[in-house]
Amino acid sequence: MKRNRKQITYLAMLVTAVLAAVSAGGQPARAGGDEVEHGRYLVRQVSLCVDCHGAALTGGHVGHNPAAPYAPAIAGLPGLDVEAVALFLQTGNLNGATVPPPMPRYRMHPDDAHAIAVYRKSLAAQPSPLPSASSGVTSATASP
Repeated sequence: MKRNRKQITYLAMLVTAVLAAVSAGGQPARAGGDEVEHGRYLVRQVSLCVDCHGAALTGGHVGHNPAAPYAPAIAGLPGLDVEAVALFLQTGNLNGATVPPPMPRYRMHPDDAHAIAVYRKSLAAQPSPLPSASSGVTSATASP
């Protein structure tokens, strides 16, 4: 009898924990609510923006795709605002247009998309190491 009560108690605790997580939007709690730090984590460890845009997000060479060999600088959100970048990371569209490959079409949770945009905005804008327009790379082929 005592064993059944223990099992029921553990089951009730598990159900309570699951319901609390679901009601919180399924998002893990962020220590101190630091949105910038959460965005930094997502950029570096989850969405891996640094793989193409460089460690400082100042742009970089993408050797694996001859159609789009350079990724533009995205630190400081040059020419964009936080809301536009957050919406892009949720929909895959930027200013009403689809950004071409190799940029992935993310479908992020609004909180994560906003955290990434806030983190990128917190960085100092840097000039992109993109080659001149005569090389065939234009803002239309660059990704946010």
